[in-house]
Amino acid sequence: MSRAKEGLYIIGNSEMFENDISWEAIICKLRVQTRIGPALTLQCRVHPEQLEQVARPEDFIHVKDGGCRLPCRRLLDRCGHRCPLNCHVFDHEQVCCDKPCNRARPAGCGHRCSHLCWECTRSKSTPEDPCPTPCAALVPVALHCGHAKRVRCHYRDDEVELRCHTQVIVKLPCGHDLRTSCYNSRRPAIELGCEFTRKVRLEGYGHEVTQKCHDVPKCSHRCDEQLSCGHPCPKMCYPAHSHDGVKCEEACEETLACGHFCDEKCGQPHTRLCQEECGLQCLHGYTCGKPCFELCVPCREKCPWKCPHHRCKKLCFEPCDRPRCDQPCPLQLECGHACQGLCGEPCPLCPVCYHDVTCGISFEEIGSARESDARIYTLPECGHTFYLDSLDQYMDYNPTRGEHQAIQLRACPVCREPIFTAPRYGNVIKAQVSLVARVKEKLISATRELTLRERLEVNAAMQRERGVLGAAAGHWYACPNDHPYFIADCGGANQVTRCPDCGASIGGTGYRIERGNRFMADFTGEGARPQWPNQGE
Repeated sequence: MSRAKEGLYIIGNSEMFENDISWEAIICKLRVQTRIGPALTLQCRVHPEQLEQVARPEDFIHVKDGGCRLPCRRLLDRCGHRCPLNCHVFDHEQVCCDKPCNRARPAGCGHRCSHLCWECTRSKSTPEDPCPTPCAALVPVALHCGHAKRVRCHYRDDEVELRCHTQVIVKLPCGHDLRTSCYNSRRPAIELGCEFTRKVRLEGYGHEVTQKCHDVPKCSHRCDEQLSCGHPCPKMCYPAHSHDGVKCEEACEETLACGHFCDEKCGQPHTRLCQEECGLQCLHGYTCGKPCFELCVPCREKCPWKCPHHRCKKLCFEPCDRPRCDQPCPLQLECGHACQGLCGEPCPLCPVCYHDVTCGISFEEIGSARESDARIYTLPECGHTFYLDSLDQYMDYNPTRGEHQAIQLRACPVCREPIFTAPRYGNVIKAQVSLVARVKEKLISATRELTLRERLEVNAAMQRERGVLGAAAGHWYACPNDHPYFIADCGGANQVTRCPDCGASIGGTGYRIERGNRFMADFTGEGARPQWPNQGE
């Protein structure tokens, strides 16, 4: 109580307060001063003559705005209506007028506003301001096209709202009728677009497509043409395109000189050396194990190819100095039947037990070999079995690509598995392995001698061209003595020189290589071809 400055009003039961010792003296003093009564008298500041006795909470309802029970007779500044409240002490900025809006309407609108006054009044409005609320009454409007339309009153001059949406029929240049809005029909007919569908056979493509009448003919089929590699073009038929610069995304189907499959995509630059483990295996069963692009380690053990009739005296990696033995094998197979193979060679399948196995070259069943006493041979790498006469012809035949002798590792004619450990064909196999090794040696030697500048130039060229074992541009050739040499750029012969190994004439003029030289076609893969048609003549 000592803190009260203006005054202190205590509302409660004074008799109950007197029961407290600390309040007893205060209550007694207030009674003497006649300051305790049954109600609190409130005086209106606007109308001082108005007094209000407040004894219960509900008595404050009559003076809740700080005034009295008399109505406020002030006009609201923003709309001009009388204040709807009883006498109050706060200003009229907080008062919302709930009378119907009677502000003037915009020019051309004869409708009364359907909103309350406070909904159309803004913070800085005056009674003279027109009503800002758009008129939502629907009115008929005669359009320029002759049609009528009902729009909101405040949109009667809006060009967008006055667009005519009445459906009309328009005759298009193609002869079809188009149902569209009246407003849209005033556009040029060529811009409307015919929605009818039709079948069109495209000239130059050969495909038939179904499309809208107004669409420019576009073929949605996949291109039927083949790329130079033989794979189908991956692009769509439209737009028209040249196939020269199209990169093929198919897996490369080429077989490298080493016998491994190329793991690049067909259209990628074949500049990466073969990283597979070398599959070369000698007759002892020893494997090279080095990366394929490196020189193989030659086996210098004594050659194990021997039989009672012949024996090789060379080292394992050298060409054998003994002939093939054509004598029948004297051994008996585990099944109890006589071996139908050759002396000193791995025993083949039994033609009695496996009589329905077919020779992959002659397509005859090996079961008939027993009756004709024909010899058969099973390749150790893959297990395919052939008649000996057919396999001898296949292994001894020098494959060609057109007019050029091919250089490739000998492989099974059925599964293309490279053959390394068939003793009968050892010399044929070693000859091809030796030639591949020479090319590897030249590649490695040339790489070591390159300067930094030359390396950069080679790397740039390798990104543009395909190469052997996945490396270098141009083509490889062999001199009359089978020494390999390389012609860069396009691979065409335009200069005659001497072989650095034997002095034989190599190269050529006018894109014709010297007589006795040959194109190493399969060293760059199964699909390799000479760049110029007369190379090798």
